[in-house]
Amino acid sequence: MLGARDVPTSRAAIETYLEGMRPQLQAGERTREVLRVLKHVPTPSIVMKPASRMLFSAGVDLLPDWALQMLELEAFATARRVIANPGVKVIARVVRWGYTNTVSKRARRRVEMPKD
Repeated sequence: MLGARDVPTSRAAIETYLEGMRPQLQAGERTREVLRVLKHVPTPSIVMKPASRMLFSAGVDLLPDWALQMLELEAFATARRVIANPGVKVIARVVRWGYTNTVSKRARRRVEMPKD
């Protein structure tokens, strides 16, 4: 676990941990720069930009309400959830398919096929 100690193992333990850390958390310029980078990450193709934005929105949707407020991301939270959740489910199906049908897996299937 990369040296982590006393890692929370349940949802309740994570909430307790985050609440305890909350007074030490701050959203400064460094945090906003990380958000800008994540939100505008380059994609290999312009066609991938909507998927990238949707995944960013889904990640933001995982934040607790207090973190959304701290990061000034609470605007349009409901709309973001309504759009991002179904969109990510569609993207997830495509990604899962991509991992089950990779070039290496297809090559292995060809090699393992019995010779005629």
